[in-house]
Amino acid sequence: MRDLWTSSMLEDRKVGGTYLLVYNFIMIKEGSSSKEDQIKSAINLIQKGKPDKALMIADRLVKENPYDSKSLELRSQIHRQLGREEEATTDLLAYQKLQDQVLNQIDIKVFGLHADSFRKYSQSLKVFSKFN
Repeated sequence: MRDLWTSSMLEDRKVGGTYLLVYNFIMIKEGSSSKEDQIKSAINLIQKGKPDKALMIADRLVKENPYDSKSLELRSQIHRQLGREEEATTDLLAYQKLQDQVLNQIDIKVFGLHADSFRKYSQSLKVFSKFN
């Protein structure tokens, strides 16, 4: 695996730094909406003058995936629109930090598995990755 890696993969990041690889385990259920659909819905609510409802969506997205910079950026913008400058700045700084730290995000989408089986599988992968 090391033979496949080159420092050019870091783009403008420094060699020797510590970076995150983010794995998102996504259970696709019939009738559920994707992260992208939820972001569009939040933007739509903002345009309709309902930023409080948009904030509820952004809060849920950040809670479900705290390593997703897009959700943090969206929540920062909503806080700013609501006049909550401190919260907006906090989210913007977290967004910028993630942009620097996360090397790549990998979405693993699963269709039709029982939720408990999928949860156990994703937790075992998290434990496995701690030991490697």
